[in-house]
Amino acid sequence: MRKNNVFRFNLTLFITLIIIITILIHGFLLKLNIRDSSRFLANYFDNLISSRIFLKSKLDRNFFDPQMKIDLSKILVEGPNDYIKGIYYSSNSIKYVEKSRDNYLLYEIPLTLFNFNQSSLKHYEILVNNKVVYSNEISKIGSEYHSNILDSKYLSKYGFEIVVGYKTSFFIGSYLLIVLPILVLLLIFYYVLYNLRRDAVGLDITLKNLTIELKKTFEEFKTKRVLSFNKQITNNERINTLQEIFISMFDEFKKY
Repeated sequence: MRKNNVFRFNLTLFITLIIIITILIHGFLLKLNIRDSSRFLANYFDNLISSRIFLKSKLDRNFFDPQMKIDLSKILVEGPNDYIKGIYYSSNSIKYVEKSRDNYLLYEIPLTLFNFNQSSLKHYEILVNNKVVYSNEISKIGSEYHSNILDSKYLSKYGFEIVVGYKTSFFIGSYLLIVLPILVLLLIFYYVLYNLRRDAVGLDITLKNLTIELKKTFEEFKTKRVLSFNKQITNNERINTLQEIFISMFDEFKKY
């Protein structure tokens, strides 16, 4: 019984370790993927600014826009800007103000360039001062960003924080799809191995009892010439057949 308990404990520990290792490897691979995705998105974003395609205006030192003839000092700052509506674009856009001698350069990048599918397995965010200025989950735009263990954050050279992460539903679902089959296979393995071991233990006990009975019969045969053999009841057909042979042998000896 003690051996069986040790066996169960060791097998349970083995199954648990397999599941934990699988979860860690799966999480590591997912983390690598989203880290690469966030770096790629940051590089893409930086290229949009450095190409100067989206340079929209040259502001004076007081953030006055001579083209629009409006003072932007109350809504713009140097570097990345918080979430605000478009200035040159009617749609929402991401703003970046770059210092250039005594003037400032205004870049305005439309959010349509980051048209990631809302049904994607991943979520994408661009942050300024921890505020979401872009997300493929529209409800997040303009809100504060809350860190998630499933996210990977990468800082672009222009000061924007790029966040990529797997949605919680996918993360949980992917683990279930990986862990459950492994768990089922290991439980089947546990069941088969346990039953084989139980049968082996039962067979071992039966053979020990059979050996004891044979020795006892042999001793009686030497002293009393007793020709009888007590059959052991077993579920093993081969052992039963062997015992039948012993009984037949004793029956033959009795004839002489």
